[in-house]
Amino acid sequence: MNSINYYDFFFLSPEIIFVLAGLVLLFLRRQKYLCFLLIIGGTGLSMVLNILMFNVNKDIIYNTMEVSDLSVLLRVIILAGTLIFIISTKEFAFNLEYTNMYYAFLSFASLGMIILPSAKDLLTIFIAFELTSISTYALPFIDQKSENRFEAGIKYFLTGAFSSGLILFGMSYVFGMTGTLNLSEIAVNIAPYQGSPILYLAFMLMLAGFSYKMALAPFHLWAPDTYSGSPSPVSGYLAGITKKGPFVAAFKIFLVGFAAIKLEQSFALGFLAILTMTTGNLAALVQKNVKRMIAFSSVANAGTILVGFSVGNLYGLSGAIIHIAGHLVMTVGAFMVIWYIEETRDNSEIDSFAGLNKSNPLLAISMVVFMMSLGGIPPLLGFWSKIVIILGAVDAGGLYFFLAVALILNSALSLVYYFRVIKYMYMKEPLVPENIKDVPFAFGKVGIGLSAALIIVSGLVPGKFVQIVINAVEIFIG
Repeated sequence: MNSINYYDFFFLSPEIIFVLAGLVLLFLRRQKYLCFLLIIGGTGLSMVLNILMFNVNKDIIYNTMEVSDLSVLLRVIILAGTLIFIISTKEFAFNLEYTNMYYAFLSFASLGMIILPSAKDLLTIFIAFELTSISTYALPFIDQKSENRFEAGIKYFLTGAFSSGLILFGMSYVFGMTGTLNLSEIAVNIAPYQGSPILYLAFMLMLAGFSYKMALAPFHLWAPDTYSGSPSPVSGYLAGITKKGPFVAAFKIFLVGFAAIKLEQSFALGFLAILTMTTGNLAALVQKNVKRMIAFSSVANAGTILVGFSVGNLYGLSGAIIHIAGHLVMTVGAFMVIWYIEETRDNSEIDSFAGLNKSNPLLAISMVVFMMSLGGIPPLLGFWSKIVIILGAVDAGGLYFFLAVALILNSALSLVYYFRVIKYMYMKEPLVPENIKDVPFAFGKVGIGLSAALIIVSGLVPGKFVQIVINAVEIFIG
């Protein structure tokens, strides 16, 4: 077992930064600009420190955490998305009464999310998971002007608490069987229980809990209500960034700890992937409110990520991680465009997007990029992530081929409602000028433009990023 030494504190420096930033932010009630600079600086510095940790593979803190290319990559993806989100929501945050609390919640949530990719035992994973969850439970309530904040916040809190109970229940069975919390040791000690009902009960309890957290069908019904009832920037954060935490946690637990039942879990994850993609896309197809449509689209994209996890080979896992990165940026950008529409045109019904290209060409073209990438149109990043997942499914052969077919069919189905938004922005007459309000949105435009540029550039030149992901996954799976 590794002992702790002072050098380990360098690898914990990103976590220490968020702890200190969060504590300081709690006391900066009236210093909004200072709060903004502190959270921006802390997130940016944490991301730089993580980048410096590439090509270092070691266990730290008594084997409870690891530094590896894959964990660092996931942390950088999460922090990059968080940085874009913070820039995009500057105007939203400054309109809040408790701006410092909003940024403190983001700091503590980021702390939990960057611990998850590095965690190597169940207790560390659960604590990091709950740190993120508890920090975000208050976000739907943060805007006192939001009419549906109570319904959104209560549903988010109750489903989060219930799902945490299921996960912890399953973890208790795993510990009872194996006598350890370390994932690598669990993988070894759990093998003799293969075929035992208690093993499958533990797996199903944890799968159900994570399905709630990841908004997988049929455990997804809380998500559209929470996302549509929360302020749109908060919805972008919950759907685009914090929802990636459960994927990372499930990725580590199931692929490492439950490796002994790989075939059974592949079947279960594959079934949930097809059900989730189909349910999410069919529900999104009938929505007239774009905010609710993107909420159901996030459910469908959760199924897309799950296809890669179900396949479980090099390309399947790599494609899932690429899609996590792409969906994170696309969702944050799309919800910020929706927030602009709500602020200037009072609602997010699809009619409100009519003629957006004439009143704000930058936001219109950015929304086109997000919609086309979510639909998997080349040469944007969403296309490459789906292609890599499909290659993984085809390469695995057998029944995995049906997962590839299901992904292709669902991607085609999703284009119907994505292109409907584009049609309204470019082919419908705009609203009369007196119905459009003028609101400050400079930082929002910067964030949206940056998101769109990342999707375009990473799609036009995908080789470097895709190769980095593949190399990191290859080291992880050995």
